[in-house]
Order: sequence, then structure tokens, then C-alpha cells
Amino acid sequence: MVYSAFHRIGSIKRFVGIEEARELSMIDIDAILWIEAEHTTKEPIAIIETAERSNEYKASSILRKLARRAAIPAYVVLHESSKHVNPNDIRWPDIDQFLVKRIWPNADKDYVVLSPQEYAKKLLEMRSYSTNYIKVNKRT
Repeated sequence: MVYSAFHRIGSIKRFVGIEEARELSMIDIDAILWIEAEHTTKEPIAIIETAERSNEYKASSILRKLARRAAIPAYVVLHESSKHVNPNDIRWPDIDQFLVKRIWPNADKDYVVLSPQEYAKKLLEMRSYSTNYIKVNKRT
């Protein structure tokens, strides 16, 4: 739920502005797996598995296979909770840091460490990459 609170428009607008925050639509599959969706068409464009950071390993072989079958990019995102509350939803802590790795296609070798502001911008980059990937590799 920490990630869910962070990803909501009222929270993420702190980092990318209200207009771009509105574009970052997602749905929660099972509290750790997120589907990034195109805002107007609701087409899935990326799968993101999130978890609280306990170490830098997160099993992802099934997620990778799901992404390959769906032909949409997939990412693993680990996060570290803050000692401060999320100002948009004070029931949950804010997030201090993210570790991001694309696992399909063209998997990253290592995680990239990002601040919340950098991650909000990275979400927009991931969305752009995913949308372009889907257009180039569109199934008929």
C-alpha cells in the first residue's frame, strides 16, 4: 500500500506536475503487481512488480514470461519506506528511494537507484519506452 499511496495523482504530482501525474494511470493486480495503462484507451503498456526493499534480489521469471507473452515491457521496482508520512495519504509512509530494473525486453543488468522525484520522471520514461515498444512490435 505504500507504493499505491505514492503512485496516486495527489502524491506523484509533487514531482511531475498535475498534468503528467494524471497520465500515470495504473491498476493494482495483487498489491505488488501493477499494470501501467494508457490514460485514454486503458490499454496496458507495462507490468511493474513492486516490493519493499529487503535486498536487491526479487524473483521475476514468471513476470518476465508474462510480459513476453503479453508483448509489453516489465519492470521490478523495489522501494524503501520513509520515516515521514505520505502527504497525500497520511495512513502510509512516504518513499525515500526506489531501485528500478527492466526485466523484459532488453533486461537491465543492475538496478538503478532513484529518488522519488527521479522515479516519477522515470515512470514517464518507462511509459514512453513501453508505448514505443508496443507500436514497433504490434501483433496483428
